Amino acid sequence: MISIMTASGLRNKVVIVTGAAAGIGRATALRFAREHCRIAAWDLNDRSQSDLERQIREAGGQFLFRKTDVADSKDVEEGVHDVVVKWGQIDVLINNAGITRDSQFVKWKDGELALGRMGKPEDVAEAYVWLASDAASFITGTVLSVDGGLVLGT
Repeated sequence: MISIMTASGLRNKVVIVTGAAAGIGRATALRFAREHCRIAAWDLNDRSQSDLERQIREAGGQFLFRKTDVADSKDVEEGVHDVVVKWGQIDVLINNAGITRDSQFVKWKDGELALGRMGKPEDVAEAYVWLASDAASFITGTVLSVDGGLVLGT
């Protein structure tokens, strides 16, 4: 995927991504890495740590992995401390861990999807990067639906 953003203002920003081992979290960590960010990847699953580190470094990012349980406030405090000790700051937090499928989720046919396809983790990652970028600096609060034009369960 080619970035259309040429001056995101994200270079060297410190980004914590929870749930970074797979899915939306992994796609988000990799997308911020392409903006040359410093990625603190947190997840309970540390089995894919070395592969994620390689991909983040190849994409242009720096990497710190921490096995973190975001439901444990002491674990989160220790993780924040580790990030601040390593990089001196935190600029962006993507709180992605523990997101589950909506209980209102319904079945649909491919033809019912507004864009004619299912969303990908990268679609959400692009929205996160845009919201953290200078391009969205005047946005102070909004609901941004990354759903391809279809709100499920309504």
